[in-house]
Amino acid sequence: MDPSRLAVGCLSPSIDLMKPREMPDADCQNIFVSHTASDGHRVEDLLETLGQISQNVWSLRMLRRDQPWWPTVVEHLRTCDIVVFALSPAALGSSGCMEELEYGRILGKPILAVVVASFERALLANHLATIPTVDYTARTSPARYQLKDAVSRLVKAPGV
Repeated sequence: MDPSRLAVGCLSPSIDLMKPREMPDADCQNIFVSHTASDGHRVEDLLETLGQISQNVWSLRMLRRDQPWWPTVVEHLRTCDIVVFALSPAALGSSGCMEELEYGRILGKPILAVVVASFERALLANHLATIPTVDYTARTSPARYQLKDAVSRLVKAPGV
């Protein structure tokens, strides 16, 4: 996907979409969570668990009504340390979620797919099948531990 197509008409031409913004605090873990509105009830616990890992968790739920969707998403993707993709049938069918995922990939962000609803694995495109995945459908203590561990490993991975 051409990254310039993703932001057409949304940002000023002076913004370099291909350059991740530097964060003032290098130790800060900024987590961007991509999910559909219809998965909101499934994502609540995910956001809470991620909030135990980082104080800087952003998702569409934080979007104010007066904020434009895509420029806000771009800003948070540029400044995040990791993209968490709440994987569900609804997310796989959402052009918004797929654009967020693709832009995070273009920026070279580590991506973790967190399964929040059961789906047919055959629906995964090849590029999605290679992303590290955590099953969070049960939302149990072991699942929370696996999620925290996966996020920690991705954020600390060399070269990311």
